[in-house]
Amino acid sequence: MELRHLRYFVAVAEELHFQRAAKRLHIEQSPLSRAIKDLENQLGVQLLERTTRCTKITRAGQIFLMEARRILAAVEQAKSAIKSASLGYSQQLRIALSDGVPMQRVTELIAKQRRMNEEIDIRLYEMSATRLLQAIQSREVDLGLSLNSFDDQPTVSSSRLWHDGLCALMPASHPMSRGKGFSLAELTHYPLILPEARGTNSLHQAIYRLVRQHDRTLNVVQRTDSVSLMMSLVKAGIGIGFATQAQLRGHDTAEVVIKPLGGFAPVITTYMLHHAQHLPDTVLPFMKLLEDDEPEMPSDAELA
Repeated sequence: MELRHLRYFVAVAEELHFQRAAKRLHIEQSPLSRAIKDLENQLGVQLLERTTRCTKITRAGQIFLMEARRILAAVEQAKSAIKSASLGYSQQLRIALSDGVPMQRVTELIAKQRRMNEEIDIRLYEMSATRLLQAIQSREVDLGLSLNSFDDQPTVSSSRLWHDGLCALMPASHPMSRGKGFSLAELTHYPLILPEARGTNSLHQAIYRLVRQHDRTLNVVQRTDSVSLMMSLVKAGIGIGFATQAQLRGHDTAEVVIKPLGGFAPVITTYMLHHAQHLPDTVLPFMKLLEDDEPEMPSDAELA
């Protein structure tokens, strides 16, 4: 059995489609099918049920998938640790971030951690919430930050980290910017700039639930996951944008009026995740920084 057999099987098990898995692996479908068959013959069990319509993973395949991910993660960890050592680091911390997590806040804390301990090599990985869960479970990463808590996963320890309210962003020249109060229904009459849908991004879902609850056709002029681009579009008068208070941290908010959506607006929670039975010592100082960090609220001038 070779590592490529494990990589091939993980790809097929995750895609549940040989053609998509082959494309993901950048190989032809025929050698992929042969490799999976060879793997099943070596193990003496059926890992996948294949029909003309679909591919399903067997119970034995589910167990082997967890082990294959663990082995591949261990190999990648060894390679990464060797690379860190060759660069002069004595420790390593691997952090996964999913969609919607306030990046500016995280990077500021990472910079602070590096100043406290220059011997630590910190690696950041962006991934979907589902992939982040898998990476935590397989110990591919040491710590995860996500808008999903995964409370139903016994192998994952989850704790609430930050709570951020949702804000409407509009140019200073916008007629809604001068009033102290407004209804959401009034906002939806104007062109809107909304975050791009990416998997099960709970920030995206929260904003869409918010603006669609008035049962009207929305005038969405652009979608973007970049807060910087959203700010630029708002400044240009293209439309009204939405972001959390944490996402605005570190961004130039000049010429933009920030209106917190109180009462009816959802609060976006960031969760800190790690393996329930495995927590490296290198994680603890950074976890303390995360827990001690206080959300930075917009200034009075910005809320005016």
